[in-house]
Amino acid sequence: FDSNSADRGGALATSGNSTGLKLFENCLFVNNSAAQEGGVLYTSIAFGGDVRFRNCTMVGNSAGLDGQFCASFGGSPAANVEIVNSILQGPTSPGSLTVDPFGQVTPAFKHCDIQGGWTGPGFGNFDLPPLFEDPVNGDYRIRPDSPCVDAGLTLTGTNAVVDDFEGDPRPLFGGVDVGYDECGDFVLDPAAAGTVGLAATGSVTDVLSVNGSSGGALRRGDLALNQPIQFDVALPPGHPGGADFVLYGLLGAPSYASVTSLPFGLPPMVVPPCDLFPTFQPLVFTLASSATGLGCPPAFTAPGGAPWTSGPLLGLPFPVTFGLQGLIVEDAQGTVAATNALRVRVK
Repeated sequence: FDSNSADRGGALATSGNSTGLKLFENCLFVNNSAAQEGGVLYTSIAFGGDVRFRNCTMVGNSAGLDGQFCASFGGSPAANVEIVNSILQGPTSPGSLTVDPFGQVTPAFKHCDIQGGWTGPGFGNFDLPPLFEDPVNGDYRIRPDSPCVDAGLTLTGTNAVVDDFEGDPRPLFGGVDVGYDECGDFVLDPAAAGTVGLAATGSVTDVLSVNGSSGGALRRGDLALNQPIQFDVALPPGHPGGADFVLYGLLGAPSYASVTSLPFGLPPMVVPPCDLFPTFQPLVFTLASSATGLGCPPAFTAPGGAPWTSGPLLGLPFPVTFGLQGLIVEDAQGTVAATNALRVRVK
């Protein structure tokens, strides 16, 4: 529901003698406006007729007079309005979030991220920036560091919302996310951190970097078009030197769907090894390797193993996103570990 307008109920209006349930799941309401009341919803239902929102994202909706989200002018009994696991964000409009001059309808908010907060009926609500991926360009998916991740109320039975607007299952990594998007970012999977150093020290060590960065907490690196690029694989702690490795790539952003279990007791990876899926080249590829005889020939050879650097390379003249992760021998006993993963976006 994008950029709709009306006198009352910018996106939705329900009225009449209706007792049926109006259910909205995994919906995006953005920049809708009402000249008077109800930026998203106006309801005037005389004989009940519940209205429920589950896992919706509402951004930039406004009302000229009152009720940025909802205005109710119900009869008796009026509609029950319930909002669960949803995001409600600005802009700030005149009046309150909801308005009901007859005092018959007070919406119940449950486990919602509400800008400005909510002190009415409901529970589990919070007021924190939702951290959308790219709201300026209309991307209202939540980032993996969003407070909305795993913050939703678990619904069961016929009330359960089993997937999100993209068809990703709910939940994915933990609890249900708040909003219309269930975050499937690869960084939420433990495999993204790799396993270098884990057995010896109990914590992982980053050995893969692009332009000197392992991507921080989100394991992301952004480059400008034609910006020089350099790939580096550091020596795992405690290795005497010359650590054999192979570095794999995946065109596109890694996600929960790309996590791959490996044979022979090898650790799982969020970037599928090209050698297991050679028919999918060039969607999967081998960037660099110290080994020979691989099913997918590497773009760079590293006969001395890690530490290894590609040196500065010419930047890419076109926008592209790709993921990187490798396997590396981390000690003198020949233990094979997975490196940290990294998403690189050239834009």
